[in-house]
Amino acid sequence: MRITLVCCLTFLALTLSLSLAADAAGPSQSATTAAAAAQNDPKPDLTVAVEATQPNFPNRTYEITVTVKNIGAGLSPKSSCRVFVRHAHAPHETFHVVTKDVRDLGAGEKFVFSFPLTFSLGLFEIEAVADRDKKIAESDEKNNKTRIQVTGN
Repeated sequence: MRITLVCCLTFLALTLSLSLAADAAGPSQSATTAAAAAQNDPKPDLTVAVEATQPNFPNRTYEITVTVKNIGAGLSPKSSCRVFVRHAHAPHETFHVVTKDVRDLGAGEKFVFSFPLTFSLGLFEIEAVADRDKKIAESDEKNNKTRIQVTGN
C-alpha cells in the first residue's frame, strides 16, 4: 500500500512538472494555428456617416447623404443601411425610415446614397445604422451607427 502511494505521488509530480515545462515553452501548436488562421481571415468593418445640406430660404428640403464605408481588411458581403428620422426631443417619435441595400464592399470601398427630406419647424435627429441586424461578422461592431441633428426652418 505504501509503495503504491509513493508511486502515485511520484507520477503526479512528474506529470505536473512536464505540464509546467510545456506551458513555459510557449503556446501549443493548436493555439499558434488558430492565431495564424485569424490573421489569414481578415474581417470587414463597416462605418457610416451622415451629412445634411442646409437648404436656401424659403426652401425647407434638405439633401441627406449617407456614406457606408468598409474600413476593415476583409470583404463585406451585401448588407443594408437603415436611416431613422425622429424628433430630437422626447418622446423621440420616429416619423420617417429609409432602408437602402448596400452592395459588396471590398477593403476601403464605400457606398453613398442620398435622399431629399423636408422638415417643419423644430429640432430633428437623423440616425444611420449599417448592418443593423448584425449579419456580418466584423472586426468592430460598435462603430456601425451615427447621429446628427438638423434644425427645421
